[in-house]
Amino acid sequence: MTGIFWEEYSKEVLKLENQEIRPLCEPKLLNDGKKTPNSIVLIHGLSDSPFSVTAIAEKFYKMGFNVFLPLLPGHGLKDEKKAMAAMTDETLFTQWKEAVKYAVAEAKKMSDTVSIGGLSTGGALSTHYVINHPDDIQGALFLFSAALDFGDFAEIFVRKDNIFVEMIKRFRDKSKEKERGDFVGNKPHAYAWAPTESSERLSELILEIEQKYPSKNERYNDINQPVFAVHSECDEAAGIEEVQLLIDHHPQKEQKAHFIRIKESFFVTHFRVVLEENLYSLDNPPQPIESKNPFFPEIIEEMKQFVSQHLS
Repeated sequence: MTGIFWEEYSKEVLKLENQEIRPLCEPKLLNDGKKTPNSIVLIHGLSDSPFSVTAIAEKFYKMGFNVFLPLLPGHGLKDEKKAMAAMTDETLFTQWKEAVKYAVAEAKKMSDTVSIGGLSTGGALSTHYVINHPDDIQGALFLFSAALDFGDFAEIFVRKDNIFVEMIKRFRDKSKEKERGDFVGNKPHAYAWAPTESSERLSELILEIEQKYPSKNERYNDINQPVFAVHSECDEAAGIEEVQLLIDHHPQKEQKAHFIRIKESFFVTHFRVVLEENLYSLDNPPQPIESKNPFFPEIIEEMKQFVSQHLS
């Protein structure tokens, strides 16, 4: 991946030394140290790292953006015990919000027009930021497989609403430890799996977005920034209908909202949406983890047109 290690972010936000972060998972900056008309903060998903949005980031950089790629707190650690402790910390959602706030503040120093976006949980955090700090985002909102919805059963399961559900969750995580293997495994970009506790933090995020609005019929109707969204109909990790709702409720839907819905029949899964190339494990020899998105070039062309129309 191009770019430089974002050392100030690592020290000031993550409170980590460089050697504590896994190679390929570091927070990154893609810029020449000069101010540009546009900057973007791109946020990765749950359990992964900026590595996951590499291809998207490089496209923005080639379009002249300063690109800021924060590593969310709890993520990208080398040490197994520290990683698990960090990802199960009950304050993780608060830490994420502070990290995004810091990244946006840094982006504002480099451009008058700042956009924000991300993959999965990163898309949800971006949406949350736009809703709560609209004046900071003079650019656009970019959503890739945004985790704005778990689905009804999954949301009930990860929320701490009764002791019986809590017991089931802990039994499930404990019983699958051997099956899952090491938490810091052979994925170059991510932990091997996401603890239930970290999914609870994502659920808190989704719930906090929902509670900003009196009803579902009014949800997202105050987002005035241009919105570019990509989602697959066969995504089993994040429901597509909530993203469709965001698009449909945009006050200027026809002029400022662009939604690419990848048909279910193409089997482009949640993470594949952002992959320009196949992804391989760190095994020797490496094993394929995910296949590239066959529609990636077309998505980028539409994204370029969107940027030209709304951010030039």
